[in-house]
Amino acid sequence: MRYLRLLQINAVHLTGAYRNLFDDLRWFCWPECTLKSIPPNLRLDNLVVLEMQFSNIRKFSKEVKVLKKLQILDLSHSVHLAKISNFSGLPSLERLILGRCTSLVNVHQSIGHLKRLVFLNLEGSILRSFHNIFNLKSLEILNISGCSKLGRLPDHLGNMEALAELVAEKTDIKQLPSSIGHLKKLAKLSLGGLEDGMQSISSLLPASFAGLTSLTRLVIANCGLTEDAVCIDLGCLSSLVDLDLRGNNFFNLPAGIGRLPMLKTLWLHDCRNLRSISEIPSSLKQLLAANCTSLERVSLQSKELLGLSLLNCPKLVDIQGLEGLESNPIIHVGGTEGYQFWEENSSRSLWQVLSLSLSLSLFHTHTHR
Repeated sequence: MRYLRLLQINAVHLTGAYRNLFDDLRWFCWPECTLKSIPPNLRLDNLVVLEMQFSNIRKFSKEVKVLKKLQILDLSHSVHLAKISNFSGLPSLERLILGRCTSLVNVHQSIGHLKRLVFLNLEGSILRSFHNIFNLKSLEILNISGCSKLGRLPDHLGNMEALAELVAEKTDIKQLPSSIGHLKKLAKLSLGGLEDGMQSISSLLPASFAGLTSLTRLVIANCGLTEDAVCIDLGCLSSLVDLDLRGNNFFNLPAGIGRLPMLKTLWLHDCRNLRSISEIPSSLKQLLAANCTSLERVSLQSKELLGLSLLNCPKLVDIQGLEGLESNPIIHVGGTEGYQFWEENSSRSLWQVLSLSLSLSLFHTHTHR
């Protein structure tokens, strides 16, 4: 098919000879491909993008001809894909998307030779380890979320000098390698939902964690972190804007949060042992702490707070600092069956909001005894 540059064929089963069929193709989109492997005589010399989501592919191997121009390979949701045995024929690859390839157990060590790779998605695979991934000096985004068999990251993770985002939710990782502190460009780190529910933040985060001065978003949610959380000083993360600590087991906030000069949003939903919230930074715009069922006191230092959520906090008896707010924030306070909701420009004062909302909370607590 001379001059054909873009082809999309959904769930089509092709038969016959493939030779010289797609020589000039640049973008080939073939979702739900029924083939078990790519035919070795299928020449795609000029291909830049290959999308084969939800395919029946079992292997992507060295039998595939060299694809020197391929920049994007998307085999996501190919649930029968068990291995990719060679990347040496893909020297220009920039984006490799293998998310939800739930049978994928092995990625060939030649992945370390992909010098131009900037995006790697392995979400939901059953990988147990990586080979040479730390050699990916150009990689900017790594998603290993849902790799439930993965128990550790490479010791030389810090060699990935361009890494800006690491998503590692719902893995079996118990501790980050000390070399993570060398990732000077890391801006987003997510470790939420670890498999083992009870652990300390000090064992999860090495001392070198303090070196992540470019970090703007940190998620350590639903990890079951205990009171040892106070042993790590988060105040060194001077660029942090968004901190997510939802679903943990500490009684007090980790140390140093009040010294985060850029922090705008603090997530504390479902921290059911948390008793008080204090020493939060003056830069904070949103404090989200619903379902903190042991929470008794909140002290606000921010004068520019725009959102406050304290729904279903039945033991809450004291909120300090509301009188110093310079804006009319959105406030959610009360029980699960009924709560008050006020938006900006409300005619009610903050004190009226607080009084009525706390009355509702106390009413619901009393009626459920």
